[in-house]
Amino acid sequence: MLVFYSINEIPEIENSVITIGNFDGLHYAHQKIIKDTVNRAKQILAKSVVITFEPHPLKFFKKTDIKLIQTLSQKLECISLLGVNLILVLKFDKELSEMSAVDFVDKVLIKRLGMKELYIGYNFQFGKAKEGDINMMIKFSNMFNFKVYVQEPIMVDGIICNSTTIRNFIERGDIEVANKLLDRFYSISGVVIKGESIGRVIGYPTINIQTENELLPLEGVYLTYVIYDNKSYPSVTNIGYRPTFKGKNKSIESYIIDFNKELYGEKVQLLFLKRLRDEKKFDSTKELIEQIIKDVKYARHYFNI
Repeated sequence: MLVFYSINEIPEIENSVITIGNFDGLHYAHQKIIKDTVNRAKQILAKSVVITFEPHPLKFFKKTDIKLIQTLSQKLECISLLGVNLILVLKFDKELSEMSAVDFVDKVLIKRLGMKELYIGYNFQFGKAKEGDINMMIKFSNMFNFKVYVQEPIMVDGIICNSTTIRNFIERGDIEVANKLLDRFYSISGVVIKGESIGRVIGYPTINIQTENELLPLEGVYLTYVIYDNKSYPSVTNIGYRPTFKGKNKSIESYIIDFNKELYGEKVQLLFLKRLRDEKKFDSTKELIEQIIKDVKYARHYFNI
């Protein structure tokens, strides 16, 4: 898979099948439309192309304080697993935001990428001031001689599958529902940093994770996997402020079961499986330890270890 960050970097393509979107979270519906794009490209011996944007257009226009489900690198990694030939990450800036819909189709999709077919979602919009929509794209398909396929809304367990819905579930701590919509475990990535060593003092040493991910689950205790060196380690993770010790800064701390290696400075990934309970302030360290013992016992049963 090739990744380009400018339309000028790409050699001209004569035959392609394209899908366009922000694809934040790369959830089940995103995966379907990309797989359809890849499969169709193989059928007509074309290149499969995914076009996405950085930053997210909503961030560029500053219309909302949107917290993205993934970093760009996480999104690209997920897309790469779907067999795409080429990803084009377009910088969403003033120039691109002011490009007309017809110019985008003509200059980018047709002349540069040789688009023969386009796969888009039901809520697709593009071009200056979002002047382009599905109806306009259908008109352009007749004008420029390409086919358009529109993916209708996809439901998972009766819930519409889109990025906004998934963000809401994650922010409420409904990780298991979010995971169903994502079609995988929600995850964040980060570097292990030194903390205050409170866990070590009370007999449950944790790793403290500093992440670039914007979106974190609701404060609380979760069953998780820590991914380190391509291996998965069952863990219990607390996200919050450590109220028992009067903490002021939000932290991500994971107790890796039956693990005693120092990981300072190492990169890890944290996969969220299930929410156990709210974070709470205990009256004493002893009460906290008793609760941790219960949490770890539950985790051992859950992971069958």
